[in-house]
Amino acid sequence: MSTNGKIVLYEEPGGIYRVEVELPLSSKVKPEEFPKIRDELEIPSYVDLEYLPIKSALVMLTAARNAHQLHKEFPDVVRKRISKKPLDILIFGGGAFKLHCPSCNAGGVFERELHDIDIVVPRKQGGAIRKLLLALSDLYGTMFLHFMSTSDRIFAMQRRGSRFRLRSIKTISNEEGHPTVEVMDILTNEIDMRHTVNVEDELKEDPKKLLYTIGLEKMLATKCQFIMDMDKAVQKQLEEQGVLYRQLHYEHYKKDKIIIGMEKKDIKDVSAAFLDHPLGEGPETIDVEKMKQILSDKKILKTVRLNLENLLHNQDVLESAGASTSQISTITTKIEDLLEQLPKSDKKWSKPWWNLDVETPEIFEGH
Repeated sequence: MSTNGKIVLYEEPGGIYRVEVELPLSSKVKPEEFPKIRDELEIPSYVDLEYLPIKSALVMLTAARNAHQLHKEFPDVVRKRISKKPLDILIFGGGAFKLHCPSCNAGGVFERELHDIDIVVPRKQGGAIRKLLLALSDLYGTMFLHFMSTSDRIFAMQRRGSRFRLRSIKTISNEEGHPTVEVMDILTNEIDMRHTVNVEDELKEDPKKLLYTIGLEKMLATKCQFIMDMDKAVQKQLEEQGVLYRQLHYEHYKKDKIIIGMEKKDIKDVSAAFLDHPLGEGPETIDVEKMKQILSDKKILKTVRLNLENLLHNQDVLESAGASTSQISTITTKIEDLLEQLPKSDKKWSKPWWNLDVETPEIFEGH
């Protein structure tokens, strides 16, 4: 819906709050400048710039790095200094795998469309980072717009700085160039989902050293932490919709329930990490000792083991993604090696051992 030559991007009931933008969306960063920004951030050249979330991430990271001097660079927009020093933003989720894994990018066997960027920040910097993100459209153009709805502000107040969320441009998808909006959750100090992974140590590191992400081991742990249960009656529907591969086999759980693990996009990301990185020590390796520390809690250990074991049992998912026999062998050999070195998980649970106080995603249409 449009009004006064603008498109209404977001509107609350009764028109209490609305966000309008001019079409086409503007960008003060020219297309040819994005590779230069990528190089300035020392992000590898294999990272493709096809997806808007990656472009947004480059702009966001640049702004965070220069947060202490934006009031000098953009005096008409930033009238007060946002921060006394650069701000620390780390990416996790699919965007992090794009930054670390060539095979997740253009031409890679596990390339996939990226819809959003997930970030975690230091709790003490949360207010400044929120202010920075809300200013991005004025600094760099409406393509990088972030805003907060009334419910987003209530959400932030209820969580008292532990977590907040904004709305951002997800895609510009149709012929008219109309953008779509998504909710962007911003976590602080830890990634709290089905299980909790603390990332305070990474937030104290030089972001550039980490490629602006949490560590590879925690990237894997946060992908493999997904788990939920469903009534056993939906098993046939899972099969009909081609997602039966997500069923985790665990004989000690309730007999009237089935357990669901990672979806295909997560399997692709995890597989890319094992394809592109050796087990070992040092930069760009999957450090087994670090994995052991992250999985010292028996509950997350159980979930991660089940998801990795399930990947081994569903190699046809990798084959359907286009992975060669050699690539699949490389991936599975490393996963088997990692599982062999991780602690065994002998504790038996018949009910959920994971956090239930999280949003439950849609597994398939109609459920």
